[in-house]
Amino acid sequence: MAQINTCAPCHARKSNLSASLIQSGEIMDNYIPEIPTTEHFHADGQVNDEDYIYTSFLQSKMFRRDVKCSNCHNPHSGNILFAGNQLCLQCHAKTYYDPSHTFHPAGITGSECKSCHMPGKLYMGNDLRHDHSFRVPRPDLSVKYGTPNACTNCHANKTPQWAADAVIKWYGHAEISFCG
Repeated sequence: MAQINTCAPCHARKSNLSASLIQSGEIMDNYIPEIPTTEHFHADGQVNDEDYIYTSFLQSKMFRRDVKCSNCHNPHSGNILFAGNQLCLQCHAKTYYDPSHTFHPAGITGSECKSCHMPGKLYMGNDLRHDHSFRVPRPDLSVKYGTPNACTNCHANKTPQWAADAVIKWYGHAEISFCG
């Protein structure tokens, strides 16, 4: 947690508690991080405005499993440590890169972990930021709440219902209830 508290002051949308900072290893001693509200997030928790990554990351299973920023990023440059799916395959089974999981041929954008689990959004016209909540795509929530989903981000000519039906076809109804 110390590393995340070191990175978070620059990578969080937050408010200062006071004009002078106290020496502390805990972000909450000096700042109030933005909480997910519909002002900056979609109704299902997806980022909708610049949240500077911290709030999204706090929602993730990665955070709950003690993944740190430096597991994926060089702390000095911010660059990712490995290209493509190799970054995720440090921890996750190689079967997740298989077309039986991605439903896309290997080697195309649709088969990249980040395409489905970290959809990106362009800010200020040139700053692509990926949602660090690492969520399972839920097009059924897009149908219900009108939120975006990773499937129709790429398949713009398709509807959220098309994507929700595809997920049910691939994984069944039982899976959809606990995929969040």
